[in-house]
Amino acid sequence: MKIFAEERQNKIAELINHRGRITVPELAAEFKISVITIRRDLNELENKGIIKRTHGGAIKNYITSQELQHEEQMVLRTEEKKRIAKFAVSLLNDNDSLILESCTTNIYFSEFIPKNKKLKIFTNSPTILSNLRKFDSNTEVFCSGGVLKNNSNCLVGYDATNFFNNIYTDKAFIAIGGLNKENIMTIASQDELEVKKSIIKSAKKIIALSDSSKFNSSLLCKVGSIDILDILVTDKEINPKLLNKLIKMGIKVYAV
Repeated sequence: MKIFAEERQNKIAELINHRGRITVPELAAEFKISVITIRRDLNELENKGIIKRTHGGAIKNYITSQELQHEEQMVLRTEEKKRIAKFAVSLLNDNDSLILESCTTNIYFSEFIPKNKKLKIFTNSPTILSNLRKFDSNTEVFCSGGVLKNNSNCLVGYDATNFFNNIYTDKAFIAIGGLNKENIMTIASQDELEVKKSIIKSAKKIIALSDSSKFNSSLLCKVGSIDILDILVTDKEINPKLLNKLIKMGIKVYAV
């Protein structure tokens, strides 16, 4: 029962993040449960700082909706992120050099990489670095320096940017924080923007891993047009019109 409650609360958080605001009766109808249970769920989500309670409902927590804490990101759309990550691992070849940008889907990605794969991996994520300790001597793992950003558990700043500016890999696996109506990729953090831009310049092939909840939304900082991508791996809930538009741009899209 506890697991079910956690899953339901994750779905509630996603709905509120997507719609901006929602009422208790709407949630009760959506999940076919009592308003008492919904109020309890909303109170727990507010205590975690994920949403804000209002009279009769809830709204986005605008302090955290742009830049969710690392732990909160890890529990949103978990199953979709794991499917995307697992499929993305199939795009690896032996002897590939690759960048894994710090993001939740790439954390799962690093867990799914077979131990016997022969790779050179570069990252700015301490969590990914820890996950990659499982490899034998066939794989080399390199982590950037920089300033540790606690809320997203990634390394940013001059040292991180310079680290990626001085390499050129076969592939880079990146996240999409948001995709606005003009097809511009966006992220919440100015600190992470410069690192992301340096990663994009440092690989032959750019592969984005993103669940479809990130599309048709806009965050603070513009990364660039989505047509810089070679491949997008997303979930099956992607809007068909957007899917066709991306394919016409020459992006290879896998909806898994």
